[in-house]
Amino acid sequence: MDKHLLFRNRLFSAALSLGAAALLLLLCRSVYGGAGPFAGVGFKQLLAVCLVAVVAFLLREPDVKCQPNYIQRILGLGPAGDPAKPIRRGNGQNPVPRSDGQVPAQAGLPAPARDARYDWLRVLAVLFVITVHTLDGTLPFISAPLEGPMLDAYNRTPWAVSYAAAAARAFLIQGNSLFVMLSGALLLPWREESIGRFYTRRLTKVALPLVVYFFFYMWVNRHLTPFSADAFLHCLHRLAAGDFSADCPFMWLAVVLVVFYLTVPFFRYLFRDIPYRALTAFAAVIVLTMVINIYSPLDKFYTPFTASWTGMAILGYWVTRPETRRFDRPLMLLGASGFALLLLITDPAAFATGYLDKLVHCSPIGMLISLGIFAAVFHFEAFFRKPHPLLTCLSGQSYTVLLLHWWALYSVVKSSLGISGAWYNPLSFAASIGLTAVIALIAGILLDNTLVLLARTLLDLPLTRLMQE
Repeated sequence: MDKHLLFRNRLFSAALSLGAAALLLLLCRSVYGGAGPFAGVGFKQLLAVCLVAVVAFLLREPDVKCQPNYIQRILGLGPAGDPAKPIRRGNGQNPVPRSDGQVPAQAGLPAPARDARYDWLRVLAVLFVITVHTLDGTLPFISAPLEGPMLDAYNRTPWAVSYAAAAARAFLIQGNSLFVMLSGALLLPWREESIGRFYTRRLTKVALPLVVYFFFYMWVNRHLTPFSADAFLHCLHRLAAGDFSADCPFMWLAVVLVVFYLTVPFFRYLFRDIPYRALTAFAAVIVLTMVINIYSPLDKFYTPFTASWTGMAILGYWVTRPETRRFDRPLMLLGASGFALLLLITDPAAFATGYLDKLVHCSPIGMLISLGIFAAVFHFEAFFRKPHPLLTCLSGQSYTVLLLHWWALYSVVKSSLGISGAWYNPLSFAASIGLTAVIALIAGILLDNTLVLLARTLLDLPLTRLMQE
């Protein structure tokens, strides 16, 4: 191995070791409290040194890709991933990005540069989600009925602040839609992949981390300490029932993604040879069914599946097609109109009325805003196509950051580090968001290559034999 490469790998391993030390300190403090060695300024200084070392190295090394397979190769934890096969659209001509955003090379042609537009969308989505939950922790009354303490907090807060926070929250919740639309954009294009192979890859890359990190939250919140069979079965029952609200309420989004993946292989066959005109007409029907679902008196029992998250994923596939670029300006205008309607409808005192249902997720207004964001990123490609090492790093770990950000925000940033993120202190609020993303990123890299990697290795053995049979 080249001496420079060897030195760089050792340096990166040292940075990871510091990150592991920081993660261990944070875990100990979040589980056992801030007593003894986990209290005082010394703890924060040691933690800051560990985090700064990792972040500084990531910023200085433009060639480092913080993907799990890359780190596995450095640390000797496992083999590199399978070589990617060329992925083509239904017409068999235009290659499309893999699920990591990388455009595969075609035979006889040099490998193209990474399409950073998907990185931007992933990073925006995860930062939107983190900011929403930071707002909820700072001004909880904007996401709860105004009763008792919530009403008192609302009365003590200037109305302009409450309105701005409620409007920002309604806009930033579109991060959930961005995640689902990205899944449709990256997974629905046709590719030569068997149904069994698709399910196997998604089981180990998406469903398995969901299970591992759910039990991570159960352990951190002491539902598994002391460990017993009854405690484990209770947590397993909660996972099967989707009972996330008490410990990790955001995990419903990961479940939505997993459920959507069950249909992806069959949608690929349906969309393989569909003409673009027909796909556009289908997108218009999806929009129409969402309007009917929200604004008509028709019982939702009669609403087709297109008015759900599946419809949002299909819209993500449509909006990223090259032919859709001629609609970028109208879509951006519609997105701006949707944002203006959001500002008109937002009422910080009316959360209990359910008005937010008309603004977020599979609502027409939320759909227009999300389409406008996609169109803007793809239209201004001169800016959004440029890759950046930190952007690539955060994008590659966006799913793990999504799964860990709740712990990073509430157990580490707020409880261990004592950063409140108060609305009247913009620096503290921004620091809460940034530190949450960085801590979740570092913890995700480490846990993905320890706990998740171990679980994936154990699961790969029977899956490999099953695929061979």
